This record gives sequence, C-alpha cells and structure tokens, in this order.
Amino acid sequence: MKFWVWISLLFATVLVGCGSAVNSPSTADATAVPPTVEPTPIVLPTPPKIPVSIATPDASHEHIVLDVGHVGYVNSFDPQRDSNSNELDLIANLFVGLTRYNHLTNQIEPLLAESWQVSEDGLVWTFYLRQDVLWVKPIPSRTVPLTSAVPTLREVQTVRQVVAYDVVTAVQRACDPTIPTPDVSILYIITGCEAVNRRTGATLADLQTIGATALDPFTLQITLNQPASHFLAMTTLPLLRPVAREVIEAAEIGQDWAGPTTAEFQSNGPYVLSPQTDIGEEAEDPKLVLERNPFWPFGFPQGSPDTVNIWQYENNQLAYAQWQNLALDVTRIPLADQEVLRRQNNLKLVLVPEQAVFYLAYNFESPIFSNPNLRRAFSAAIDREVLVEKVYEQQGVPMRHFSPPGVWGAPATSEVGLGFDPDYARLQLAEAGVRSCRFLPTIRYMTSNSDTSLFQAETIRDMWVEELDCAKEQIVIEQVQFGALLANTQVDAGARRPDVWELGWASYYPDAHNWLYDVLHCSSGDNRMKRPCNEVDDLLTRAITAAPEQRLQIYRRAEDTFFGRDGLTPLTPLLARGRYLVRQTWITFPINTFDGAQCDT
Repeated sequence: MKFWVWISLLFATVLVGCGSAVNSPSTADATAVPPTVEPTPIVLPTPPKIPVSIATPDASHEHIVLDVGHVGYVNSFDPQRDSNSNELDLIANLFVGLTRYNHLTNQIEPLLAESWQVSEDGLVWTFYLRQDVLWVKPIPSRTVPLTSAVPTLREVQTVRQVVAYDVVTAVQRACDPTIPTPDVSILYIITGCEAVNRRTGATLADLQTIGATALDPFTLQITLNQPASHFLAMTTLPLLRPVAREVIEAAEIGQDWAGPTTAEFQSNGPYVLSPQTDIGEEAEDPKLVLERNPFWPFGFPQGSPDTVNIWQYENNQLAYAQWQNLALDVTRIPLADQEVLRRQNNLKLVLVPEQAVFYLAYNFESPIFSNPNLRRAFSAAIDREVLVEKVYEQQGVPMRHFSPPGVWGAPATSEVGLGFDPDYARLQLAEAGVRSCRFLPTIRYMTSNSDTSLFQAETIRDMWVEELDCAKEQIVIEQVQFGALLANTQVDAGARRPDVWELGWASYYPDAHNWLYDVLHCSSGDNRMKRPCNEVDDLLTRAITAAPEQRLQIYRRAEDTFFGRDGLTPLTPLLARGRYLVRQTWITFPINTFDGAQCDT
C-alpha cells in the first residue's frame, strides 16, 4: 500500500538544526503464538549485564561549545513517536541507528550493525551488531569542574550493552497500533507488521509474529515479505533505532520515558542529555544541553563539539537576533533578512535543500499530453530558476530530474534531465505538427487552493504564453481543495481528470527507489499519469534485487529515460524545497537533507 505525501507550498518555520557474559533471548521470544489460541505468559529475556563503568567526557583538549537556535519546543524524543525537525535533531544525536546516512558522501555506513548479509531470495536480512555500543545515563549529582569558562560536565554511567532485542523492541513498537508512529506504512515491508498495525490492539504474542528476531544478543534477523535492496536506507531511520523495553515499561516512566525532563534518561548515541537541560515553565532561556558520550566507540572527529546547547525560541526573529549578537552559531533566518544576506552573496547564508519536490504531472489520456512531443515542449518551456526566484524567494533548488539532493542514487542537480530550453520546446511543438500552441484545445491546469500554488500556476502559464505562443485564456487554471486535487487526479476519476496538475512528493526514506519506483512505476507505483508500461519499468523492477553499483546505473538511466532530451516526460520536476540557515564563519558542517543534524560531524 502506498501513501501519498503532500508537502504544502508554504514553507514551515521550524529549524532542522541541527567482556562479561551476555544472556541469550529465550526461545519463547522468537515463537509466534497463533491468534486463535489463548497465549501463555511469555517471559521476556533478561537484559544483558555488564560491569558498571563511570567516566566523563574528555577534558584534555580545548572545550568546544556549539550553540544552536531552534524555533519551537521539544516535548519528547521517542524514536518511534516523534517526527518534527527539532525532535529529529535530538534523536539523531541521542540514539544509535543500525546504519547512518553520510550527508557528505550520500552513502549509507555501518553503525550499530557492523556488517550484514542478505539471503539469496532477498527476503532475510541478518545484521551483526557491535558489542561495544552501550546504554548510558549521566549522573546528575556528580560533576567534574573544568575551568570557569567551560560548563561543568556530568559523569556518565553505563547501564548495559545495546543488543539485538532492543531493535526488535523498536520494530514491534513501530508496528504496534497503540503507538502513533509516523509513516509506519513503510515498515509494512516487514512480515507481519501490516497485519498487526491494522488491528485495534496488539498483544505481546501478536507483536512476536512480526519478522524481527534476535537470534542471539548481537545477531538481528529481519524478514521481509518482498525483496528490497532499498531496505538498507530504511535502517537509517529513527523509527528503527533501538529502545530498551525495561525502561519504557517502568511504571514511573511509562509513555514519558523519552521526555527531556525524565530523570536519569538513558540513551546510546554520540551525545547524552545533560542534567543542565532547562526547559521548565520557569526557565528564562529554555535550552537542551547535549554532552559527548565518553563511551561512544566511534570517537569524535577533530573540531566536533563537546557540548551542544540547543536554545528554544518562539520565532525566527528572536533566534536571529541572538545570532546577530554572536550568542548562536547557527539558526534559521527570517525571510526579510534572508533576502538582504542573499543579495550580498553572504557566505554566512546556507541553503539546505529538503527531500520534497514539486512537479507538474501530465494526463496521458489528455488529447494534448498523450503526445510525448507536447509533454516535452511544455516541460522545456518552464524556467525553473525563475520559479525559484519569483515564486519561492530562492528557497529551493531548480530540478531537472526527480530524485532530489541527499537521496541515495540521485544524480547531481546539474546532471541528467532537460531543463529550460525554449528553442527545443518550439521544435518539439513543430514535431507534434502544431504551428502554435493557439491551435491546441483548452488546457485544464489544476492546482491546490493556496496563494503560492496559484502564483506558480500563473507564472508557468505566462511562460507557455511567452515561449509557445499560447493564448492566456487557453490555459484554464482550476483551484481546488487539496483533497479534491487528489481525488480528481486518481486514475479512475474519468472526466474530472485535468490535462495537467501540480503536486509534490516527499521522501519516506533517502533512496531513489522511493521516487522513481514508488511514484513513476507503471503498475506498482502511484502513476497518476496513467503512463503505459515499457522497458523502464522492467529496469526499476530489476533494481529491487540489484547490487548497489547496478542500482546506481539503473537509476541514472531511468532518470534520463524519463526526463532526458528524448524522455517520456510523465511529469516536469520543478524544484526541491529548501530552507535557509545562517552560520557564523567559524563553523562548518555537512548539510543534512534528511533526518536530524549529526552534531558529532
């Protein structure tokens, strides 16, 4: 089942920052109980025990503090429940993932899982976990003074190792219908997840029918209901980050186990939540404080922060004012000030593209856009750079193909695909046997009812008038509620289907499969355009089980087949939405287009 994601054309104002024996799980833990049989009590495996160690972050070097401004507040950082950008920043730094997406190289790298293998049929993924990743918690009452200019560091205590059953717990929680997990449908690819998630309630026996099993403390097995080479991209996501069942089920914590005010909060990522955190109602300057986890086995690159102060503000103006006063290293910027810095070509202004692309889609049953020459003509007549400048006030990246920056398998934005080329557009019009756009029937252009959508539609219409000699009244713009837009562009909508319409797509996970296959595949994707099947669909199907090197080649070829000079042009990618940050000149950081900011990098 595919879920359509709509991203509003109005930009959001939130900031995306920034050796002892171990017991094996019991056999009952891996046994599914038939739902028609009254389940017998199931004994959970005893959490592994290790000698408790206490340490403090390294104070032998110059202490580096990073001050980040967030707009809005954080109530929780539960990996299976939270999804706003502020909370994702916290989850990215407090919880380890099986793998991690490298925002510099666009590659997926081992993290908790040091290696993995996939069965020949592509259904069974076996992950071999590191044994030196630990659950830790700071000790509020014990401090280590450094200098008067450096915040006092808290001692950090180990609790136990992170084990395969912690990931099993994460999968079960994500699929549990009682947990409001965002985008849980992407995990329906795991056997049993969809069936359990669609129930009104789930027992422990039900959850154990889901295809996630701890074969031993450090071997995790996940079984899929279909092959999926792109599953590795999903292992980077917050909703698969391990959680400790014994902590969640503690009576005094319950659903608030991952709140910023929870006493002795346990985590397992590169940073710990410091007791210096102050976000109470009486806090004059609310902030969350992260400190290096001294037990983090991967180390910290030179120059990465020891302490991260995440200051919380009600709006962009307050945060930007603090940045101007040098109290913040990086934050969001109000639109008016952004324009000033942009015109100065100020290097302190950083555009962060997001994995959300707006596009025009063409109805393949339209008397106009059933012709590929006309689809290419109307596409090549759209100047995306003008759209970004005029409609979006530079808050975006012009797109020539579909997969945006930061997606595994996406070509660079300057590569692959046909951009603005009015001469080519007119040539395609002629090859369709049309001397002028004025000889074409009326074109129904459907868009949502936002002001930005209307402005975009009018701007594109004017481009068609200018470059293709269309008559202005010939392009009929129909504004409808978003629900009606989705309904009217369904494949079975009949006469309600327009000739062309505007929509947007946002990633569930950072892999080109989520773009090219899930949206454009003729039979398994969304394919609202009703594009007939051909060899490109066979390519996309082949990518599902292909090796990474082959997948890269397939996706590049598919992008060219869809959007190249002689492409099928089922849609016209317009732009990838973006947001601006301001940074002080003394810091650099990799731009995260997906997930939260990784402060240790």
